[in-house]
Amino acid sequence: MFSFPARFSLATACTVAAVADEGKLLTAHPGSALVADNDEVALLATRPLKLSQQITSDVPRDYSSDLAYVESLVQTALETNSSIDDAASAALKAINSTLYASLHLFNQSHDDDKVLIDSQLAEVQACQTTFTSAKAADAASKAAADKLGVDHSTCRSNLGGVIDDKNSKCSALQDFLSSLQQPSCTVPADAGKQGLTDYWQKYKHFYDTSFGTWETLQEECDTYVGLGQSTEATCDTKQAEFESAMCSLQVAVLSACQAHKICWEVATADYNNLTNAVMSKASRRQVEYTSVLKIECYIRILNSDEKVTAENVTTCTDLDPDASHLEIDIPPLPLEDQCDTSLVDELPCDDVFTSKYDGMYGINACGACPPLPAHLTSDQAEKKEEGALPGTFKESCAATKLASDERVIFFLHDDPETDDVPDAAADIAAGFKKDNSAYIGNEALAQSTLTGLKICLEEPGMDACTEVCHEVKDNDFTYTGPGIPAEMTNNFQKVVIALSGQIDDGNTDNGVRGNFINTKLLGPDYCPDANSGSSPMKCWMCLSWGTGGAGGQIRQWSGDTANWHVWGFGVSMFREGRPDKPTEELMWGRPGTGYTCNGAKGPWDTFFMVAKGTFPEGI
Repeated sequence: MFSFPARFSLATACTVAAVADEGKLLTAHPGSALVADNDEVALLATRPLKLSQQITSDVPRDYSSDLAYVESLVQTALETNSSIDDAASAALKAINSTLYASLHLFNQSHDDDKVLIDSQLAEVQACQTTFTSAKAADAASKAAADKLGVDHSTCRSNLGGVIDDKNSKCSALQDFLSSLQQPSCTVPADAGKQGLTDYWQKYKHFYDTSFGTWETLQEECDTYVGLGQSTEATCDTKQAEFESAMCSLQVAVLSACQAHKICWEVATADYNNLTNAVMSKASRRQVEYTSVLKIECYIRILNSDEKVTAENVTTCTDLDPDASHLEIDIPPLPLEDQCDTSLVDELPCDDVFTSKYDGMYGINACGACPPLPAHLTSDQAEKKEEGALPGTFKESCAATKLASDERVIFFLHDDPETDDVPDAAADIAAGFKKDNSAYIGNEALAQSTLTGLKICLEEPGMDACTEVCHEVKDNDFTYTGPGIPAEMTNNFQKVVIALSGQIDDGNTDNGVRGNFINTKLLGPDYCPDANSGSSPMKCWMCLSWGTGGAGGQIRQWSGDTANWHVWGFGVSMFREGRPDKPTEELMWGRPGTGYTCNGAKGPWDTFFMVAKGTFPEGI
């Protein structure tokens, strides 16, 4: 029989997880003073491990060291052909009880993460629902505007009838007046009584036979003139209402599209980030689940009345439990409801719109729509011209001076606390858009015809975006190793593949298979006002290394894990993050000085590529 020394220190026996004050997890390691007297055994037996907070954190409980120590404990028992004493047995039983409770907390954490996934998916679906409602409202508004158009057209048609009637009535009046033959106006001087009687009788007859007809015709002409004027004013109002409704609809449609675009990008980015985190935790949870069951298995061996044998040790060692119940099914994102602006393809005063007025009576001057609000016009420009930009980070100047044939095709702003770039080359190749980064994807890159490429380091917001850029030369790319897709036949495309982080580390260490950028990025164009003592170093490489040899060329280095590295401890990209901090991906490639240059991490925290050429629709 063997026992734990010094009143049985649990940590000396095996790395024990115990619950301390306020339910917080306490991990005891060899050499600590956690002693297994009766009170401690009771405490361990009655208070299970508090794992829920850890499982949902970014730093979960790691049972690997616990498992390793218990394995060594069992191996000692096997090699010495001994068993444990009663105090150690009681303590191990208490530990086993806490592990049993931990299994329940694994399940609870799994369920909690599933609720989070469903909740975030509901946020994405809410974007769709809101957009669907907005489009239905826009369709109703279009129907109302169309009715105004019909009413206006009907009014103009009625106006035509009124004008025709007015012309008819007033023409009849004019014809009547033209046909009148009035008596002589000269009073007979010597006609006597009879002559004057005849004179007045003629005038009386003229009046009796003409006045009534004239009065009727004049009234009818006046009536239709007034009716025409009022009808035309009504039609002008209807025309203005129709045109105004179409202008309002334009704003509503574009506003709904923009609101949906923002909602969708934020919600899907949050969903993708959440699912990545949850999947990572689920994988670790399954590993820890296996570790816990193995620890339980070893504890059963140690607490058995039988001697520890190689056979039952192998049983525990080879234990491969089914942890599929801890897997998390990630529902796929719904297809994005696309923006449709066809409702406002025809707007007041454009040729197609005004052609509908052809043949109408009394058309008023067309009322053009006022200029769109700036946030709508700038959104449309971004959608058409800028390319791959991050979902949230907007402080960069990468897209501020793009020509019509230029696009940002890769962008990385490194937040040291955020995983900004996919860790696998295949996930980068598929294209992505995160809060701080984006890439158009290899499929779109292959469909693009690149005639130029610019690569830049940037410090956003510093001196209104300080940057150093290099116009890539056609002969800059000399790399001959694996990782370049066959469809990338243009050297500019190949540079994009390499500098987006798709070439695995080790393929061209120290330039053994060539360089990604053969030009030495040195001198005033690449290191403005910088010297070997500058801090921060505004240069592609750390000038204190010296400028000889391959200094300033972009390749890989055997001294770090970067996917590309500017030679001379220069700026480097680690798609999986640096070894001691997986969320930091863009930094000085100098591990020996904490990834700094002359003591400073800055100034660069952003890298982007701007391509010139022709691009597929939507890029």
